[in-house]
Amino acid sequence: MLLFANWYLPVGILIGLFSAAPIGPVNVLVIQRVLQRGIASALVLGLGAAAGDAFFAGVSALGLGFVKTLLNTNQHVLRYAGGIFMIGFGALLWRKIPDSIDSKKPLPQAKHMAVAIFIMTLTNPATILWFITAFAMFRFKLIGNSTPDAITNSSLLVLGVFIGSMVWWFGLSSIIVHWRAKFSDRHLVIMNHFAAGILIVMGMIAIITTNV
Repeated sequence: MLLFANWYLPVGILIGLFSAAPIGPVNVLVIQRVLQRGIASALVLGLGAAAGDAFFAGVSALGLGFVKTLLNTNQHVLRYAGGIFMIGFGALLWRKIPDSIDSKKPLPQAKHMAVAIFIMTLTNPATILWFITAFAMFRFKLIGNSTPDAITNSSLLVLGVFIGSMVWWFGLSSIIVHWRAKFSDRHLVIMNHFAAGILIVMGMIAIITTNV
């Protein structure tokens, strides 16, 4: 019996909101995209982050042991590869001079940026720890893959995480569009360097702590 099915979805949405909300490189990249190309293009970038969150939420909720084992076994490789990827991506961002807010010059395709963001999410093992901790905090008992009811509840939870993450990206994009007139090209440069700096620092930390 799906006793708590009515609140797995809303709680998942809440967790998804909190997972997307911390200000970091993805938030900055989405804000830049809103200013330069509007909400629709920015939401494609948010989709990459939401997909990554949903993947780890699924692993945590469904208790996919073989995936967890794979992630734990290859944690050092993932951290090292992810660190290199973030440093490289951050260096490219730092060197790139953002186009003017009103520029019509072609930008990197949103779908390619979304894939890059998805990869960044997957190469950060800390993400799965966040979802395991969040699910434990709510003391979920009827989740996992042992019964059809548990799988359904887990699926609702994962769907909620994805929806919550996308709600955040839509809300953030809408706010930025509303205040678009307040932003200048100088703000784009500052945001570019901010996002690049965070990525480079995160990449360096990932590599330095790989063998710790």
